[in-house]
Amino acid sequence: MVHPDRPTLIPATADRVDAVASRLASGALVALPTETVYGLAADAENGAAVRAVFAAKGRPADHPLIVHLASAAMAARYAAVWPRAAAVLAERFWPGPLTLVVPAQSTVLREVTGGQPTVALRVPQQPFTLAVIEKLGRGVVAPSANRFGRVSPTAAQHVVEEFPTLELWVADAGPTPVGVESTIVDLSRLASVGAVVLRPGAASADEIAQTLQAAGLSITVRAPVHESVKPAVVGSERADDPRVPGALPSHYAPTTPLRLWCREAYRRFVETATGAESVAHAVWFPPDWPQTPGETLRLPQPEADAAIAQQLYQALRTLDASGAQELWVALPEGDSPLLTAVRDRLRRAASR
Repeated sequence: MVHPDRPTLIPATADRVDAVASRLASGALVALPTETVYGLAADAENGAAVRAVFAAKGRPADHPLIVHLASAAMAARYAAVWPRAAAVLAERFWPGPLTLVVPAQSTVLREVTGGQPTVALRVPQQPFTLAVIEKLGRGVVAPSANRFGRVSPTAAQHVVEEFPTLELWVADAGPTPVGVESTIVDLSRLASVGAVVLRPGAASADEIAQTLQAAGLSITVRAPVHESVKPAVVGSERADDPRVPGALPSHYAPTTPLRLWCREAYRRFVETATGAESVAHAVWFPPDWPQTPGETLRLPQPEADAAIAQQLYQALRTLDASGAQELWVALPEGDSPLLTAVRDRLRRAASR
């Protein structure tokens, strides 16, 4: 028997923009590509559609959503305050993988903000999705198109696999080029705590601090405590930090237990391993890391930072589907913003 509700792949081409925008305007959900991951999109001003996103993902109601805009000018619909710091960062990083958290207009749906007084805004760097938002004339929420807490989708087929029985258009633009979610920086408390990086991504705390300084703004930038990036001031998460997507201790997780390795720890393990303690494991390692008893599948981890980030979620999905008892992944070394983001996602994925 054919089930009437199935995802439908459509090409992310100019001739589909009007139809996709109309579908969003009608209250339907559409999976849209961005440069980071595929998002499960809905009209940000349609409460029923936004609630449908939460229901489809199994997402907690107090977990806020990012509103995706077609331009910085559209931010006025959602931001009650647009500080100069926001304008400076938007000019530098938009369109691109940077999300700005600012005070929200009173008209912004509570479902979007998770009941908070702030709203998260971003202009994605994806021509088809930008055209759809511009045609719609208002923002869309677009959290990653996967079940809540699971591995993010970086290809249209991943979305189909996540929601096999959901009536959903999936706009296929091929693999996403960045591969990890946007940096989130909080600008809602500039006077008291400065700018706070709440989630690392392709835009680093260092770049944000330099951009603000170059504009003549003396604003402290605070980075996550476990990945300090000078000249940012490092501090632990505060109880009054706004809730933002992807910041829970456990997130981005495959269904199979994930074990992370640094090079030195793995070297010591190989030297002392007898084989008896090795469960069946699938690995994403640099090519020069030696094999151990129990290894059932090996994916080569690339050398280039951009390639590691772009392949991260595909690698986790492939390993997870292998049938191994554990997934073993090398924590990439280096202080680039992309590798900082990759390590953040891997640590959260291993915390389930």
